[in-house]
Amino acid sequence: MKKIVMAAVLALSACMHTNAVLLDPSRSYRPVDPYDVVIYLDERDVPYEYEAIALVHARGDDDWTDEGDMIEAMREEAAKLGAHAIIIEWIEEPGALEHVIDHLTHADTANRRGKVVAIRAVGG
Repeated sequence: MKKIVMAAVLALSACMHTNAVLLDPSRSYRPVDPYDVVIYLDERDVPYEYEAIALVHARGDDDWTDEGDMIEAMREEAAKLGAHAIIIEWIEEPGALEHVIDHLTHADTANRRGKVVAIRAVGG
């Protein structure tokens, strides 16, 4: 069952484009299972001392994705880097003007965007 759910998440994540910027490229960690990466909405919610290891950005067409897809894609990217959790910095929805331009010109301008901080427990 877990493999089926993971396959569905991966298929939806394919609609999302993610990239990560390592904060200290000289350090690397073993990847973790994406389901083990905890999602926090605020840094004050993190119950342990942590270090930020990367900034993860994502974008995707809002006709094919939703916030859940975006968060899962960023969680997967953070898991590849060995993060224990992500802290959501922001998620931005496209505005009405972007939607109008997108539908009139098919320019693919109506993108949902987001940014998280990938973190690891200190000593973890």
